[in-house]
Amino acid sequence: MNHYAIGAWVDHVRGLGAATTRQCMARHLSTCARCTRLAAWLTELDAVVRMDAELEVPDGVARAAIALFTNSTRSDGG
Repeated sequence: MNHYAIGAWVDHVRGLGAATTRQCMARHLSTCARCTRLAAWLTELDAVVRMDAELEVPDGVARAAIALFTNSTRSDGG
C-alpha cells in the first residue's frame, strides 16, 4: 500500500490542498489504520499549536526571557 508523505497529511488535517487530493486521502484513511493514527495525531497537534498561537506573553515576561538569553552569552567568555 502506498502512503502519503507527512507534509501531505499536515495539509490535509488543516483543510489545505486540492479537493480531489483531499478526497483521495479521505478514502485512504478509510482503509489504512496507520495513516488514520497519523492524521488523528496531526489533528491534535494542529489544535494545540492553534491554541498556543493565541496566547499573549506579557511584556515583562518577554523582556525577562530576552535578558536571560542575552546575559547567558556574555562576550567576555565568563
